[in-house]
Amino acid sequence: MATKYLTMLFHNDVDRDLIIGSGPGYRTGYNIIDVSGFDGSDYNLTTEDYNFDGGYLKKQRIGVRQMGIHFDYQNDDYAYHDRIQSFFTPYKPGRLTVTVKDRGETHIRSIDYYVSKLEDKRDNLFHCVEYELQLKGLNGYFEDDKWNLFDLSEWEGGFSIGPVSSLSPTGTTQSAMPVYLRHRVLGDKSITNDGHAAVPMWITFKGPAKYPKVKNLTSGKEIQILKQLAAGETLNIITSMNNPRIYIQDGAGNKTNAYPYLTRNSDLEFFLELGDNLFTYATADPEQINEVVIRYKRYFTGV
Repeated sequence: MATKYLTMLFHNDVDRDLIIGSGPGYRTGYNIIDVSGFDGSDYNLTTEDYNFDGGYLKKQRIGVRQMGIHFDYQNDDYAYHDRIQSFFTPYKPGRLTVTVKDRGETHIRSIDYYVSKLEDKRDNLFHCVEYELQLKGLNGYFEDDKWNLFDLSEWEGGFSIGPVSSLSPTGTTQSAMPVYLRHRVLGDKSITNDGHAAVPMWITFKGPAKYPKVKNLTSGKEIQILKQLAAGETLNIITSMNNPRIYIQDGAGNKTNAYPYLTRNSDLEFFLELGDNLFTYATADPEQINEVVIRYKRYFTGV
């Protein structure tokens, strides 16, 4: 029989992590009885009727995710009851990471949460610890638990070991070993988003650079600032759907707002679209090669 398991790791910045479920090599003692809201059930579609047959889509979105977890602990010790009560309060928001293993494949997806309800399901004090937990995921999507990193510039070259023979002025044979230094090269790079929705990105563009620009050639959207980055400065572009940010950070960690330097053609609705995306970067100096890194987390409508 193929191995399957479901593990939920809860993390907040106050308590030690709490794990519910089971996995290879360990048993948590906390058993999942049933769950809800971990699929694609929170779609919001707004439609409008035509004056004739049919209608059209006005708006589509993922709503706030409502998640329910019914679990127990095979012990009636008050200490376990007290830990659950202490861990899941409205004042301790956290991050839930779900690991699913199915037929040898492992999938890990995370979501930030707030606690909306914690209900004690015991009939009496002699029964095992049992709770119904209700969470709200404001983002709506699950996402990769770690950043995916993609370097827009790439390295080429390196050391060549093969010796080269030549004649010296005295007629003797001498060997030289050529050295090719590794260096960055500029070129269009493709990133494939195989998640379930377009996702925001965190782009870092290291100076020196005059008028740095990043462009998604697939969508036609770009972001550029009319300012020169000095050596040691980094342009940070965070294209969050709710709170986009753009700032310049120096070597000491000081941040400067870069919004005033945005060009008219810049568009902060600059996302990694579904499917293949072709990116490039540029500066006012076509010979300048920079370190430009895109970070992103794929979005998923369920686990």
